[in-house]
Amino acid sequence: MPADSGDPQMAQELPDCPDCGACVEEHHRPGCDVERCSVCKGQRLGCDCEGHDPKASAWQGSWPGIAECLARGWFSVMVSGQGWAPCDASTPGATPDLNRLSYFEQTGRDGMYTDQLG
Repeated sequence: MPADSGDPQMAQELPDCPDCGACVEEHHRPGCDVERCSVCKGQRLGCDCEGHDPKASAWQGSWPGIAECLARGWFSVMVSGQGWAPCDASTPGATPDLNRLSYFEQTGRDGMYTDQLG
């Protein structure tokens, strides 16, 4: 899924997980599309990682990764004909750059945009 697909629900505080209904600090229900894997940081529903810690991925009241992107100042915007591009938070249409965060968590490098150029 690209960045946050422009879905305003992802950027706001929510008392319950929008997919499984878990309350803040509660474990996601089996089959939840929102839960992240505590091992690979990808979508839990689609991974087979061993050692996943449900406590580490409990619902926190906002879409997973939003707080981390805001803290790092990582935003992106959809550019017609090019796809998602990094930008400042003040750019019209800017959203937290969840793709960049995912790349960073999976590789340990902040090179999503530069690595794709090489």
